[in-house]
Amino acid sequence: MTIDNETKEFIREVFVLALPVGIQQIINLLVNMIDNIMVGQLGELAITAVSISGTYTWLVMVAGMGMARGANVIMSQYWGAGNVKKIKKLFSFVLTASVFVALIFFVITSLFPAQIIRIYTSIPEFVDPGVSYLSILKYSFLLTGISQTAVIMLQSVRSVKIGLYNSILSCFTNIFLNWVLIFGHFGLPAMGVRGAALATVLARAIELVITLVYLFRFEPHLKFRIHEFDPFLDREYLESFIRITAPLLMIDILSNLVSSVQTMITGRISPYYISANSIVHMAWTIPNSFCVGTSTACNVMIGNLIGNNEFEKAKINARRFVKTAVVFGICSSGMVQVLLPILMSYYKVTQETLTLTRQMGYAASCTVLFLPMTFMVFNGILKAGGQTKKLMVVDMIANWLIAIPFGYVAAFVFHWHPAVLYAVLRSGNLFKAIWALIQLKKDNWIYKIA
Repeated sequence: MTIDNETKEFIREVFVLALPVGIQQIINLLVNMIDNIMVGQLGELAITAVSISGTYTWLVMVAGMGMARGANVIMSQYWGAGNVKKIKKLFSFVLTASVFVALIFFVITSLFPAQIIRIYTSIPEFVDPGVSYLSILKYSFLLTGISQTAVIMLQSVRSVKIGLYNSILSCFTNIFLNWVLIFGHFGLPAMGVRGAALATVLARAIELVITLVYLFRFEPHLKFRIHEFDPFLDREYLESFIRITAPLLMIDILSNLVSSVQTMITGRISPYYISANSIVHMAWTIPNSFCVGTSTACNVMIGNLIGNNEFEKAKINARRFVKTAVVFGICSSGMVQVLLPILMSYYKVTQETLTLTRQMGYAASCTVLFLPMTFMVFNGILKAGGQTKKLMVVDMIANWLIAIPFGYVAAFVFHWHPAVLYAVLRSGNLFKAIWALIQLKKDNWIYKIA
């Protein structure tokens, strides 16, 4: 089969943008996996407590990252239109806002750590280790908020390598510090879950330093300098930012709340579910890492084309991304079954947890079939097209009118098997994928911001 020059250019562009982000995602997952495995050596109590704390921590992160993703949509179109000045002002504003968000969560976590853990589980044994973990991890909120926000926004101007460099350094730093601090080496005391939290904080501090030095000294596209930092938006910029970003921020926050509610449901039906879900989560997120990278490439490429008024080319590339999503879905589904037994061998958990993990793995293979379509069409193409209000409404329907209510009924009314419950709680993604394809077929999904 002969590939035309436009298709070759499309593949090359996707490869350049998606590969660094995909590798970055894999490295981050490996860090989390090794984190889990090391903490798992401390027993099921520790891994479950850390997993519960991680659900809350993700809420902290998405509050800042949601703003960055919204800005990314606008900045991608600005970059296509060649408007660097607007990009720098929006960049400054979002970085400043992320600092305030991180500080708010830091105060809340400092005042109410036990209450936060009890939101997710009614099992008393999980509260103390969860509180110990959060009491240190809260210091990473500001560090992560700034660095991750900057990395996400830099993707809009095709500066994607800094995230990869950060992840590589963070990987080695976090693994080494975990080994030292969790188990106690080089004469240091064994800190257990507190050591895992401290290792994360130190790794995030290094990430922040690298990100800021790169942004203000070496970044080649924006050539941002500290004296250009100006967080004050005029009315036009602010209204555009709120119109596009508010729905995406709501999606991110509500999606995290969905994860929290899922944890609340599953944490009450089986003492083994949360640990099993932690292992299964690794098995499907590793092969889907390149879906995230490709979704980022999709967002940037489609946004740049729209900003440059190349609407027909944007539509052609959108169809190419749909075909890519189908291939990714099939591959990801098979990879879950390959990776899961390997991951299970590294965890010191009960036989009941291992059995449930294997059963949930089959459900995961079914649900990830359509996940790449959600990534690329819902979170990629339509978001780049500025359809953020529609995305918010559909996301709310998918999660709060479909996944959560049906999951609650499946768990507490019908008492379905946890593996079936796993699939039911993720049914909202199927609805979003189908809706997104229908919208794409209507051919009126482009909204030009710039």
